Amino acid sequence: MKWPYSLKNKLSVSIILTIIILLILLVNIQNRQRFEQLDHSMSSIYEDRLMVQNYLFKLYDNLQKEEKLRNSTSNSIIKDLDELKEERQQIISKYEETYLTEKERKEFANFLNHLNKKDKLEQQILESKDSTTRVNLHEAFETNTAKTLNSMRNLSNIQTQEGKALQISSHKIVLGSLSISQLELAILIVLALVIQVLIFTSKTLKIKTHTPHHLN
Repeated sequence: MKWPYSLKNKLSVSIILTIIILLILLVNIQNRQRFEQLDHSMSSIYEDRLMVQNYLFKLYDNLQKEEKLRNSTSNSIIKDLDELKEERQQIISKYEETYLTEKERKEFANFLNHLNKKDKLEQQILESKDSTTRVNLHEAFETNTAKTLNSMRNLSNIQTQEGKALQISSHKIVLGSLSISQLELAILIVLALVIQVLIFTSKTLKIKTHTPHHLN
């Protein structure tokens, strides 16, 4: 406990306390940034992954309804197909508003390409009168439908992979925040010890100053 007595003036004490306070502020800012990153990560998991999976499910359901409708004898088949296409376009528009990775953007463009071809083939089938042509169109339609569904599976797999990556990232952010919190606590303990030492030193100096001198 000899070092407190080496402090010659208040400036030294002020510098020490200022450094400690600046460290606390720096740690606090870093912690705040990490929580903002965590908030963004959690929002992305919901908005860009879980919601997208929901859109993919709705698209799949839409295509299944369309398939059943194509095999039906409904008199309003064209009207019903148009309604399903309109519903599908609304889902796609919502999908496009989400964050897409480069890999996802390419696969989504691939999916839309297959989907557009499928819609064109479907229209040609409805308008065709020649039986041979209709058979060929049906074969092309089935092939393209399989490619469309496979592209949807790829998109779904991407959601799983990206969701896992976001989970790992969030876990790292939490661990980093805990480490920073521990550092902040350590700095506060050091600050408390410095204050206690300064108080003790101050009292010691006062006692020495007021000690009476006995004359012999």
